[in-house]
Parts: sequence; structure tokens; C-alpha cells
Amino acid sequence: MSSELATKAQLDEVLSLLKSQSTSLNETKTLLTASLARVETLEKEVTTLKGTVAGLKKDVVDLKDQLNHRNQADKSLNLRIFGFPVTPEETGATDGGEGLKKRVYDRLLKPVLTAARTAGDVPTVPQL
Repeated sequence: MSSELATKAQLDEVLSLLKSQSTSLNETKTLLTASLARVETLEKEVTTLKGTVAGLKKDVVDLKDQLNHRNQADKSLNLRIFGFPVTPEETGATDGGEGLKKRVYDRLLKPVLTAARTAGDVPTVPQL
């Protein structure tokens, strides 16, 4: 009978251990299910964000193209003159370069336009 009691006690101990393990497995299963649901949510968010990033990349490329186009257009409105002496006062002028523009016009452009008017190529010489 004592061997039966020892066996029953061992079985009870094993049964208790199995119940404990079953509870632990159920808790792990619950955590795993919750984690999988969160992973699915995050995967959806990542997919959405990838689409947003792709759209933003396209916007950046478009903006770079627009900026380049505007920079090229701005360059076409400028005149670069080499060898024309400029005083330090003119380079640091606070009048927006109006004095320098007038001097360039009077010394370089006005004589050319006057000659063109005399030759009949332009109707008038514009004033600055």
C-alpha cells in the first residue's frame, strides 16, 4: 500500500506540474496571439508608410526639377560682364545695386542702344 501511496503522490506531483505547464502554455499562447495581431497592424502601417515615402520621393524629385528650371530661368535674366571695374562701395551698396546698374547701363548698354537706334535697328533707346 505504501508503494501505491508513493505512486499516487508522484502522479499527483506530475499532474500538478502538467497543470502548471498547461497554464504557462496558455499564457504564452495568449501573448503570442496578441503579438501576432500587433505585428499584422505594424505590417499594415509599414505598407502605408512605404506608399507615403514613395509619394514624397516623387514630390522631392518634382520640386528639384522645378527649382532647377527656375534657376535656369533666373540665369537667363542676368547679364554677366567680365572686366568691368566695380568699386567696393558698389559691391556693398544698400540700394540693391541700382547705382551699379545705372553705371553699367550708361557706360556699356546705352552706347550700343544709341548706335542701334541711329542705324534704325531699334526705335528708341530705353531709359533706366
